[in-house]
Amino acid sequence: MFTLFRLFALNFLIFIPLVLFSQEVEKIEFEKRVTKDQFPEQIIQELGEYLENSRRIRFFQEFDGIQYTWEIKMVFNRISFSIEYNPDLTLLDIEVLENWRRLSPLVKEPLAVYFNQHYVRYKIRRVQQQFLPQPGRDQNEFIASILKGPMPPAQAYELEAEVKGINNNEFGSFEFLFDKDFQLKEKRKIIPLSDVNLHF
Repeated sequence: MFTLFRLFALNFLIFIPLVLFSQEVEKIEFEKRVTKDQFPEQIIQELGEYLENSRRIRFFQEFDGIQYTWEIKMVFNRISFSIEYNPDLTLLDIEVLENWRRLSPLVKEPLAVYFNQHYVRYKIRRVQQQFLPQPGRDQNEFIASILKGPMPPAQAYELEAEVKGINNNEFGSFEFLFDKDFQLKEKRKIIPLSDVNLHF
């Protein structure tokens, strides 16, 4: 009886992680384009010198299902940047848009290994290098180090891809987040905008 109970408990403990890891996290995110006048003046002043020398500047308010953030997208020195701020106007991250085909082999190859191992087919739709503010470092100094360069190695890589799984029926569009060592940290299924209950 005791042995049977131990066997049941062991199977139960093994089963729980499988259930937890099999649950898919969904990406609920919506961007609303706003005018410059609707955007926080503090951020505009902080990025003033970069905005003056940028093109294709766009302002957004974003909702991720939990909180609203502020985001500026622009092309500065021929590089596409996305600079996002928390609700309290502290910097959340800076992302640099990359072209999958022209990505450095040092970055592209380890990422391709992951997709080739897990999917029959995949199509990379978007690649972004992610830079996160460092605790204790001046925010303006950090922004300058990324925008003015030389750009340091990214701290994370965010990819959007359409995939078809090898050993399961997994199919659709997902967002993948890899750390600087190209280890997968998060995968979220992208929900079509028509399925999102908008909060704007």
